[in-house]
Amino acid sequence: MLQRRYASSLAILLLTALSVVGLRVVVGDYFVTLRSRSAAIPSATVHMTNLGDTVGLFSAGTFLLKNTLGAGPADEIVKRGTSRMIPVVGDWNGDGIDTVGVYDPTVGRFMLQNVNQTGAPIAYNFLFGPRGGIPVSGDWTGSGRDSVGVYSSGVFYLKNTLGAGRTNERIVFGKRGDVPVAGDWTGQGRDSVGIYRPSSGVFYLTNVLCNCTPAATYVISFGPPNSLPFAGDWTHARHSGLGVLSRTTGQVYLKNDATHTGPADFTYVVARGNVPIAGHWSTSSS
Repeated sequence: MLQRRYASSLAILLLTALSVVGLRVVVGDYFVTLRSRSAAIPSATVHMTNLGDTVGLFSAGTFLLKNTLGAGPADEIVKRGTSRMIPVVGDWNGDGIDTVGVYDPTVGRFMLQNVNQTGAPIAYNFLFGPRGGIPVSGDWTGSGRDSVGVYSSGVFYLKNTLGAGRTNERIVFGKRGDVPVAGDWTGQGRDSVGIYRPSSGVFYLTNVLCNCTPAATYVISFGPPNSLPFAGDWTHARHSGLGVLSRTTGQVYLKNDATHTGPADFTYVVARGNVPIAGHWSTSSS
């Protein structure tokens, strides 16, 4: 869920146009500075929203999406699905924005939309993987578009394109009771998988995507046991960090580096009873 955010044709066209009219463009993670080559054209700095991922929540068919990290009201509320469904989010069309979707484990059906609005049409509606699994999403090929997978009884079933059909990678990793996560742990340009073991509060992450049984590349203890895991690029560092939401306290713990054990870099509290999700929900600036 990383590649597609760092460059887009629209941004490139904008920067080129600004350069043509005599403004030199200096891009930072949180700002764009327009420096004039002419005294007749003033310089300016435009402060932008953090381009990294933020944390959203899902409960009973309602997504609460927030464009900044931390506690506070949702910036976007999207209704999709029912209480029996599991949230799954990703950049399905490669436009740089993560949008919502749900997975119905009773039948193994994905329902994904390209717009974060209640009532938006379902863009992708298909069956995939074994019933009763847990959905996962990521850019498995480095194409700039996310696809999906299902984790069931210690096995990942990954699909490189959105739609019904055969499994592209079947990865044996973890065991029954583990919870799947996905991210680009080292900035290699595509996502890979991992699992969180609730009983111990330990993440097992691999950089390998294959039809195989890979060893864990990183074993990371993080947060209180029996939490809800997720992953995202919190600082626009071009690699994924880790997150957990405590079931008992509602405390969110975020870690910027998924490759080393250590304390949380950022914590805050949200309402209990929600499922955490992570993504880049909006292109709006502040």
